[in-house]
Amino acid sequence: MADIETNLEKLDLQDQKEAQGGVDKANHRMYNQMQELINKYVELAKQDPESDPSWQPLSKSGETKIYRKEEEVNNVLMDYLVATTTVEGVTAAEMAEVFHSKELKLKWDHTIELISCWRHSTSSVRSTTRS
Repeated sequence: MADIETNLEKLDLQDQKEAQGGVDKANHRMYNQMQELINKYVELAKQDPESDPSWQPLSKSGETKIYRKEEEVNNVLMDYLVATTTVEGVTAAEMAEVFHSKELKLKWDHTIELISCWRHSTSSVRSTTRS
């Protein structure tokens, strides 16, 4: 029981440190898993779905094209999707800002009714909801 409490205290201290911005990212408890995912998605982003035969065209509407790739990882079938499009008159940074902003996404993405963000801490669970 003392080990569990000690581990919970360590996690809580790490959560507090993260909240204050003083995070040593390489020592974060999720660092290795996140780095593995990031590396995989960077690898996928570097692939050209139009010339790589492992990507199958799924949909095309105007300039927007969607491709699909299936891959087995540790006996689990992974289904990756990539969409490409051209948007005239805006920079990539502007596009990314509008796409990832919760407030703006609720205005243009009509498939989303509600966005909830959860942050888990060993001492409490906090939720922020916007509609």
